[in-house]
Amino acid sequence: MRLFPAAVWLLVVVPATAAEVDYQRDIKPLLLHKCGACHGALRQQAGLRLDAGQLIRKGGESGPAVEPGNSAASLLLERVTETDETLRMPPTAEGEALTADQITLLKDWINQGAKSPDDEQIPEDPAAFWSYQSPSRPAVPEVKSKAWVRTPIDAFIASAREQHGLVASAEARPEVWLRRVYLDLIGLPPTREELHEFLGDTSDTAYESVVDRLLSRPEYGERWGRHWMDVWRYSDWYGSRSINEIRYSQRHIWRWRDWIVDSINADKSYDRMILEMLAGDELAPADPDVLRATGFLGRNWYKFDRNVWMFETVEQTSQAFLGLTLRCARCHDHKYDPISQEEYYRFRAFFEPHDVRTDPLAADTAMQKDATLGMVLTDGVSRTFDKELDTETYLFQRGDNRYPDTSHPLTPGVPASLGGPEITIQPISLPPEAWYPYLRPELSDGLIEVATEKTREAETALQTAKAAVTTRENAIAAFESRVARTTTLADGTLQPILVDDFSTRQDVWKVLSGDWTWEKGQLAQRAVSSFATIYADVTHPRDFVARVKYRTLEAGMYRSVGFSFDFIDTGNSQDVYTSTGDAAQSVQAFHRRDGKLASSRRHFGSVKSTQSKLLFADSNFQSHSMASRNSTTSCQFPAATASSRSGSTTEPSSSWKWNSANCSPRSRHSVANIRPQ
Repeated sequence: MRLFPAAVWLLVVVPATAAEVDYQRDIKPLLLHKCGACHGALRQQAGLRLDAGQLIRKGGESGPAVEPGNSAASLLLERVTETDETLRMPPTAEGEALTADQITLLKDWINQGAKSPDDEQIPEDPAAFWSYQSPSRPAVPEVKSKAWVRTPIDAFIASAREQHGLVASAEARPEVWLRRVYLDLIGLPPTREELHEFLGDTSDTAYESVVDRLLSRPEYGERWGRHWMDVWRYSDWYGSRSINEIRYSQRHIWRWRDWIVDSINADKSYDRMILEMLAGDELAPADPDVLRATGFLGRNWYKFDRNVWMFETVEQTSQAFLGLTLRCARCHDHKYDPISQEEYYRFRAFFEPHDVRTDPLAADTAMQKDATLGMVLTDGVSRTFDKELDTETYLFQRGDNRYPDTSHPLTPGVPASLGGPEITIQPISLPPEAWYPYLRPELSDGLIEVATEKTREAETALQTAKAAVTTRENAIAAFESRVARTTTLADGTLQPILVDDFSTRQDVWKVLSGDWTWEKGQLAQRAVSSFATIYADVTHPRDFVARVKYRTLEAGMYRSVGFSFDFIDTGNSQDVYTSTGDAAQSVQAFHRRDGKLASSRRHFGSVKSTQSKLLFADSNFQSHSMASRNSTTSCQFPAATASSRSGSTTEPSSSWKWNSANCSPRSRHSVANIRPQ
């Protein structure tokens, strides 16, 4: 029997190990994001820094933050996993807690020895960055290529080149140099004539002459103005142009653009330009040429939210003049720059009182309507001014303007890391024209000139009106003379039909509709109505002449006065309709039958009828569409007289009526006479 060696099988179970955690990739970015604001180069609460491996292991006032190889005994893991939100890190007000995956990464890194690169550099204090150091004039370096150096700036270029072992290129040919300097200074190439002129100049100052000439050209300011407009964020106003509504920036902001170009061409110093843009309203409060510079601040205006406007002002000012972005510090201390949240709002305090407006440049500037701002100038200079001097500035908790820290008002200031003395705010006195620009001589003189011209126009209009009145009075006199001649009988006798001076109400008058009143010798109808009616219960003759004198007192919609006679019932009568508008007048005579217009003509005529009534109407007839149906009614009849020929034959008793419907404001009727023909 063959013997086989016994086989022994051994199964060993080894627990799974965590994957290797990379400190540079997994841990350092995590701690910088979650903990860097309070435990980094800028701030070290409790003396603890977590922005470098050796500093994490060193710990702070409470001892080492980690125990390499033992996460359970590590203070860092204990604080990030704390269930009590008042003890957990990061604090609730500073950020969100670590996720379960992030905690696992941190635990595995500690258990794996909390290793970090030996050559890891400890981040330096951002306040020590070169950009936060006050500039100082360095000594001009000594260089080997002295012949190449023409100005001190050349020496610095040559020094850096020698340090890198570089050799200067050959000097550019004259035509190449000319093209370069033209494009650099004015953005345009030289013309052929300019090229030949330069090539023909053999003087020692040929190059300098070209530069001086280009610097004096207006294109120089336009070329470099574009650069600074980009830096200072120039743009035209934005809104809903279809309804002329401005939402961002300011109208006439283009004057700030022109100021930039003009300032560069005038060789205005950079510091003066900054002063005028930020405080032109205080430096020259009555000078429109300087005030237009404050368009830099007006550009940030935002219609719907002043805090958005202030946020933009702070951010754009710091970027433009400090080369520094402050936006992150609006909600918390800056994580990378030495700027605290309080310093952000102290910087905002400089701008808290300011507002924007448009000042006139001429006394006769017209107005236009902005959809929401109302009437605004069609031209002017957009400028800033201090409107609310006592407005307080507060820190917004987590950057939310709903939660201002009103217990601690902040005064204006700049970040301490920028250096400089403490800011002292001093009040200044401004002239009255800073508040009321029309006090400026050129505007006050203009107002007087405008008023004088309007006075001349009014005097001319008055003389024209007087002449027109005289003409109309003469026409009325001539008309009355003709009427008197046509209505006076041979024996000179008249038999009155109706005489009423409206001093008291007579029973003859019957009100069918409307609010008719007797007021100081006038019959008035003032209520708004579509067809207010009053009639006199008297008999009128078959043949008669009616004379009515009246005038309207106010402009507006159509004002109409109508008279109906041979009135049988509503819709059946003879009518004379008169109307006046702001531009023209009309008189129409027509016959209504069953409420419809049966005929129309442009003159009065004699009408004979039996069984008829007389209707006077101050109205727009329902069959006529020219009159307004919404005007305020106010019709006044100071006197009325109706007469018939003595001994004339009249038909059985009938009535005559006056109607007032949709009369325009305060139309007045002086006299109404009815006489026989």
